[in-house]
Amino acid sequence: MRNMIKKGNSVIVIEHNLDFIIDSDYIIDMGPDAGKNGGKIVFNGFIDDLIKTNTYTAIAIKEYLYNGKQ
Repeated sequence: MRNMIKKGNSVIVIEHNLDFIIDSDYIIDMGPDAGKNGGKIVFNGFIDDLIKTNTYTAIAIKEYLYNGKQ
């Protein structure tokens, strides 16, 4: 994937893996819930800004980062 990026391509991935999200250049967080209560953009931007929010993803990342990776 990094080779694709180095060649100037963009890569869009749907992922729940927190390590992957943390290492991403730009994050689009969808929610706020699943099913009919989801599908809306609840955040878009960089990891430093995401962790200042209270989306489910931000809460999980803060827990993961500050209480130890498991």
